[in-house]
Amino acid sequence: MNSSYILKIHTDKQNFNLLNDLFEYTTSSKEAVWEYGLEEDAAGFANTLCHFIDLLESKQQQLVQHGFDFDEVSIWYLYEYSGQCNMEFEPQDLKRLGNLGVRLCISCWEGEKEKFMVEGL
Repeated sequence: MNSSYILKIHTDKQNFNLLNDLFEYTTSSKEAVWEYGLEEDAAGFANTLCHFIDLLESKQQQLVQHGFDFDEVSIWYLYEYSGQCNMEFEPQDLKRLGNLGVRLCISCWEGEKEKFMVEGL
């Protein structure tokens, strides 16, 4: 399967260096959206949602001081599945997202059956 989380902040490209410094991550985004992504094979992937929320909470004051609006921030969960798609999130994580005003966006798609059969799923 293939899944990833992406923290997205809609902003002008001129702000990319500031965000790179704040989050200690260099985006490869070419659009007017700064992105920080983690793939499912990354260490600690299971805690990525909490990691992104922790980062946003710890940088909230600095982001606001630099004029960032949390209406322009979203966390995406991209999920490829086989058969049935189920997921759940902890209430406290969703509450923290709501308190920040950050959207959780989920995109699911069914993968190719042949691919999953080859991988033994």
